[in-house]
Amino acid sequence: MAVAGRALYVNGALAASVTTNRWVMTAANGLTAGSTNSFQVDYVTSGMRTSPISPAAIGVTWGGFNWGGIPFEWMSRYYGGGNMWSWPSPNNAITLGGPTLLQVFLTGADPTKSATWLRTEVTRTAQGYYLTWNSRPGLTYQVQTTTNLRSWGSLGSPRFAVGAVDSIYLGVSNPGYYRVMMLR
Repeated sequence: MAVAGRALYVNGALAASVTTNRWVMTAANGLTAGSTNSFQVDYVTSGMRTSPISPAAIGVTWGGFNWGGIPFEWMSRYYGGGNMWSWPSPNNAITLGGPTLLQVFLTGADPTKSATWLRTEVTRTAQGYYLTWNSRPGLTYQVQTTTNLRSWGSLGSPRFAVGAVDSIYLGVSNPGYYRVMMLR
């Protein structure tokens, strides 16, 4: 089904109507540090049919302090709240060849369980190349591509994960670089 737009309701009020896959929520939308909020969404199809509004999901915003882009609450959960100067750097790889701590946070993974880290692989088959990743059911992912590692563009539509593995066909040649972004 082709979706023409979405609406996001925060605490019962319309906060944003968008035709893209990204929302940026700020204090202007009523979100303040450490507050509890409800979120609902609906969508409009390209045929102008509107979905019912979703059930409310409840979320708590971060307190406002961060460690290189990672909220203090998340760092305290995994690395203790005693001395932040003993926390690992957000920009260093957790293990050799692994993701950075910031990348693990941004993909919703657990830094203490490598099986939860988002991993990608390009494989060649008789039909061509495929990009495969370990998805988490219920989350939405967007594949992006670039030829210069500076300017990234979306490849296809966002993908809702129904299983533990997903893949996308890349074609018979493999020009460029790919990454998978977790949208939620």
